[in-house]
Amino acid sequence: MLIYVAMILGAVSVVCIGLTARRLATDRFALTPPLTALCTALLSVALMLAAAYTGQ
Repeated sequence: MLIYVAMILGAVSVVCIGLTARRLATDRFALTPPLTALCTALLSVALMLAAAYTGQ
């Protein structure tokens, strides 16, 4: 179950990275998408490591 949550968080991170790239291209930069991408990516990695450690 943890691996599925980690995959969803990874997808959210990729979407936020795409939003950041689009906003950088149009010079309308906001800090929320990069911070969300970073937090969800780190949480996703932590959940994947926990899933691997517990053998899920």
